[in-house]
Amino acid sequence: MAGGVFFEHGHRLIAGAVGLLTFALAAWIWLREPRRWVRNAALAAAGGIVLQALLGGITVLYRLPPQVSISHACLGQAVFCLLVALAQATSPGYARLCAPVSGPRLRTLGAVLAAAVYVQLILGAVLRHTGEGPFYYGRLIRFSPRLRFRRAWCAPWL
Repeated sequence: MAGGVFFEHGHRLIAGAVGLLTFALAAWIWLREPRRWVRNAALAAAGGIVLQALLGGITVLYRLPPQVSISHACLGQAVFCLLVALAQATSPGYARLCAPVSGPRLRTLGAVLAAAVYVQLILGAVLRHTGEGPFYYGRLIRFSPRLRFRRAWCAPWL
C-alpha cells in the first residue's frame, strides 16, 4: 500500500487525541452531570475507546485479520454515535427541546431502525474486509457455492 505507514501513523495520532478528549469528557461529565444515565454513557464511551485501542493494536500485530478488523470498524462507529448522543444530551437546549417519547411503539420503532442501520454497517464492514459481496473495489465478484446462502440473505441489505 503506497503511503501505508503515513496513513497508519496518522490514524494512531488522531485516535490518541480522540482518546484523550474522550477521557477528559468522561471525567467532566462524571463530576458535573447529575443524570446517572449520562454519566454511565460517558463511562461506556471511555471504555469503548480503550477497547477500540486494543482492537486496533491486535489488528496491527496480527496483520489485519478480518474478524478483528470488522470488530474494530463497527465498534468505532458505535463509540462515535455514543459521543454524538453525549454531545446532544449535555447541550443546553436538550432538556428544553426534548419532549418525552409518546408511547412504546415509537420507542420500539426507533430501536428497530437503529438496529437495522447497525446491521447494515456490519454487513458493509464484512464486505470491505473480506470481499464477500457483489462488488469489491468496483469489480464484480463471483460467489462460491458455499456463499449462496449468505448472498441470498445479504442481497436485500446491500
